[in-house]
Amino acid sequence: IFEAQSGSNIFTQANLGAVFDYIDFITQINVTEDTDGGIAAFQDKCERFPFPPFDCIFGSPYSAYNNNKTLFDMETDITSIATTLNSTFTREELEGMFGGATFDGTGLLASANVLSIFWLMKNEAVDRQIDGTFVNVDVELVEIETQILDYTFAREDFKSFNDPWRSLIEVYPRLVQSFNEEIGGSILSDVPIQAASYAVIISYILFAVQHKKKCVQRSFAIGGLAIMSIFMGIAGGIGTAQLLDVPYGNTHTILIFIILGLGADGCFILLSSFRRTDPNLELPERTSRACSHAGVSLTVTSLTNVTAFAIGSLTVIPDLSSFCKYAALSQFYLYLFQNTFFVACIVLNERRIAANRLDCCCCFHSKNTVEEGKEDEGVPGSTRASRFLEQKYGPFLLSNPCRIIVLVVTVILIAFFSFQVATNLEVEATGDNFIPDDSYLKDNLNLAGRYFSGVSNDVEVVIVNADYFADREELLTLRSKFSQPGFETGIPFIDADFSYWYEDFLADFQLREGLSFPAYNYDPAHVINDTVTGFIIPKNESLMFFYIKSWTEDFIGTGSSIPLGSTYSGDIAFNDDDEIVRSLVRMQHLPIGDFDSDGIFKEDSDEVVDSVEKMNEICDSFSFDVYPTAFVYISDWASYAIIQEELVRNVSYALVAVFIVTAILIGHPITSSLVFLTVVLTILELLGAQALVGYAIDTVVVVLTILAVGLSVDYAAHIGHCFMLKEGTREERILATLGDIGAPVLNGAFSTFLAILFQAFSKSYVFRVVFFDFLCAIFFGCINGLVLLPVLLSFVGPASYGRESKDIEAKDLKPSM
Repeated sequence: IFEAQSGSNIFTQANLGAVFDYIDFITQINVTEDTDGGIAAFQDKCERFPFPPFDCIFGSPYSAYNNNKTLFDMETDITSIATTLNSTFTREELEGMFGGATFDGTGLLASANVLSIFWLMKNEAVDRQIDGTFVNVDVELVEIETQILDYTFAREDFKSFNDPWRSLIEVYPRLVQSFNEEIGGSILSDVPIQAASYAVIISYILFAVQHKKKCVQRSFAIGGLAIMSIFMGIAGGIGTAQLLDVPYGNTHTILIFIILGLGADGCFILLSSFRRTDPNLELPERTSRACSHAGVSLTVTSLTNVTAFAIGSLTVIPDLSSFCKYAALSQFYLYLFQNTFFVACIVLNERRIAANRLDCCCCFHSKNTVEEGKEDEGVPGSTRASRFLEQKYGPFLLSNPCRIIVLVVTVILIAFFSFQVATNLEVEATGDNFIPDDSYLKDNLNLAGRYFSGVSNDVEVVIVNADYFADREELLTLRSKFSQPGFETGIPFIDADFSYWYEDFLADFQLREGLSFPAYNYDPAHVINDTVTGFIIPKNESLMFFYIKSWTEDFIGTGSSIPLGSTYSGDIAFNDDDEIVRSLVRMQHLPIGDFDSDGIFKEDSDEVVDSVEKMNEICDSFSFDVYPTAFVYISDWASYAIIQEELVRNVSYALVAVFIVTAILIGHPITSSLVFLTVVLTILELLGAQALVGYAIDTVVVVLTILAVGLSVDYAAHIGHCFMLKEGTREERILATLGDIGAPVLNGAFSTFLAILFQAFSKSYVFRVVFFDFLCAIFFGCINGLVLLPVLLSFVGPASYGRESKDIEAKDLKPSM
């Protein structure tokens, strides 16, 4: 797509000449093909018309000049150019090339905002070994397209080129290589962001596990081992998935950040539980009590996540299924290594402290001795955060005015986000979002969406097993069936002006000897005057096959070197016996949708689905096999039909898994139901937030929503399980729970936030959605888990399991309400 530098009128003689100069150069590109040293030329790789002079297939206004720059330069002014174009193209064809076209009173093209030109290239991909890997690629085409892009943007060998056209026009190419270059480039450009994310989350884990100021009790080594246990889980999950030949997709990169966040949460809870045991007990007893406390809590969250991801892997969406398999395996290994390897590391670290050895340099003893059994504040392992939650935040939250406010705000949020989900959450084609915002390719697609959305989507209707003689009457109803809209909306939106080879064959067959351009000198004994169709036709199927083949491939009696039906030669397939085994009819779907406020065309997903269903319904109405096929059906439209259903199904299954697992492991129907309620609310609020900012439902959103189920379980299940362990009144147990598990939960939430923080600056759509969705999941998960759930438990919380060991029970606080 070409645009004037000034952003105004592309339809000037100078601008059109500049575009012609650009086209003239790229069509002469020759490159040396790397693998065998041969020459790859644009002229050799372009698709050509199947008749003389066999020119490259170009869709451009310059075909009015036979793509000859000399002829174009002979034009005296823009009016003469407009006159030439009007005599060559229809107004509709000109509007298909010139976006934003205007015409004067005489019908001549007067101005246009952009010019669109296309050409077709042969993709002759073969398996080649590149850098030790076999890849199915057309190396010559890649080289040519790379040269076109390098020339367009004055890169590599073209840096010194100062072509005059560069001062007049902007060029926005859209080649196959453009997608590889721009999407791959966005991933590479995000490498520093990903590196910064890893650095921040690792640094935070190292900092957050610190407990004492004394040198011997510092825990940098245990922080490093915590990080190691997390990466062991990630490596185990990815390695096992690879061993099982599970494909690795574009969205899988986010898995590392998610497991880092979940893993940090587990490490914090294990360390907190261990530190809150009585340091005067023997290590085996301390380990037993810590694991009995934290282990069950981690089992609830881990088993819930693994089950939810395992269920999600059953989806029919391949990328989502693959992602869920990687996530389930990684979560399983994370749980395994944290409860074995990391617990062992904690025990060894405690032995190091008891032996008065230095952290990270355990071969050396500290000069200071450890004063066993003394803590800063009464509760073993307490921190400023835990004391604040228990002594300040908890009493404030459980005051009657605050509890009422929490419940009222919750009801308002439920109503608000439910409305957003019901009215604004829609399915849209979001494939273009994977292209960076500042990309020339995104500019191309935006301009195409603004000016050329009237361009239809190609669809082919394939006919199989038809009897082209006996079924002739039914075959002739094909046009009327597909061009008559169903429903009330014009579905299936097929342009009725399509070419149908069977109609054209019968029309050409009527041409008689003696006319200026007869089709056939057929043998009169071979034909009948058909009363069914009103045509003269071959009298049986075998003769029908013979004359159709002659019409498309031979030169019998045409008086021309080009068969009349040559344009359909690729649409009709014959077997070795010259019988038609398959044919197709090329149609076009009219645009299905409308323009948004930015002037970009947006498809209506519901009408698209109805349109495809109607196409299948029409095809099924024939007595022989007919089916529609189109690239857009599998690239975008197929997802419209299933993605919303898959979102509902997979999130529902994940939530059911949450309920079952929490009910079994927490062990009380009221507490497990409250935990489940907070998870449901978190997902509702997340979906509502997505709808509020305009995110559409796609595979990325489905993946992240399922992951959000796992995250929100972490924030609620730990609170619910810990509450069931505490004794006393409901208020006392809630305060003790907040002091015990609240700080590790917040640490885990903050570590997950840090893991995704830098994704906000990414050029990649996937990582930006990761940031927003997980920010919402963390925020709403913490609000529901640390605010709403304690309030609900203060009203209907059940009795505890029984007396808990004194050493891990919070001190007795009785706040005035």
